[in-house]
Amino acid sequence: MRPRIASFRANSFVVSLDVNPSIELKINSLEKVISCSALNDEAKDVLAEMEGGKDLKGTDIDVAVNALIGALVRHGYLDSISSA
Repeated sequence: MRPRIASFRANSFVVSLDVNPSIELKINSLEKVISCSALNDEAKDVLAEMEGGKDLKGTDIDVAVNALIGALVRHGYLDSISSA
């Protein structure tokens, strides 16, 4: 799985993790999460343990992606962290 990074506004980015569940992170120019969105029902289940993604707001992109990968492993969408 490789996150897709697309330009979003002047100095922001969007990181989409699309492994079904689909999750979108909006990142500012300081590489901090400004929002986290579930793009389907499976993603809502994964993000439930993170207050629907609100817990990720303000975190560093690396921390957020690692937290999401861990949640995907716990929910059975990935076999292991090493497979991510």
